[in-house]
Amino acid sequence: ATTPTFIVGLTAALTTAIIGSTLSVIAAYFRGRIDAVITNMADVFLLFPAPVIMVIIGARFRDLTPLQLGLIYGLVTGAGGTTIVMRAQAIQIASKPFMEAAHVSGGGPWHIITKHLVPSVMPLAALQMMIAVTGAVVADGFISFFGLTRRVSNWGTIIYDAFVYGNISGDYGPPWHMLIPSAACFSLFALGFYLVSRGLHRVASPTLREDI
Repeated sequence: ATTPTFIVGLTAALTTAIIGSTLSVIAAYFRGRIDAVITNMADVFLLFPAPVIMVIIGARFRDLTPLQLGLIYGLVTGAGGTTIVMRAQAIQIASKPFMEAAHVSGGGPWHIITKHLVPSVMPLAALQMMIAVTGAVVADGFISFFGLTRRVSNWGTIIYDAFVYGNISGDYGPPWHMLIPSAACFSLFALGFYLVSRGLHRVASPTLREDI
């Protein structure tokens, strides 16, 4: 049950980071209409929380693989809240003197975006990526707990089976031997990636790195 869970989480994390970073640096560099289109699109995605979208899609398409569920979660999260947060950071970086110096020295859009903007937003991208891992795993667990998908087994499936087969066998008491390990896995997984995200943020951020 752990392998599908990690596939969902890591796929969601990478998709969130790639989409959020790409849209945010493009909006911050070009501004104007491009920035307005990306910002409005991000506002639309904010109206559809990723966990709710995953539950709806999981109920409609019950044979989705962990990779597909991770891509869906990463797309919704990356194009929504992650883009808005990272766009604000990218705009601050785009107004720095070294960015103006890059323009004056003849740097093109591709060079400035890839060599200056993207590396500067990577600390925040790492933080958003780790947050997406936790959200995707919990959302996938809810889908399985509700019995909406039965293709693969994960921690949510274990909890669902504990209740279903416990009732069938006539034992109406809580199946603690199945509930506690699965719930502990969810909690420890979320805690572990939260601590990793905090550590990456401290290492990658120049301001925080000076205090280490």
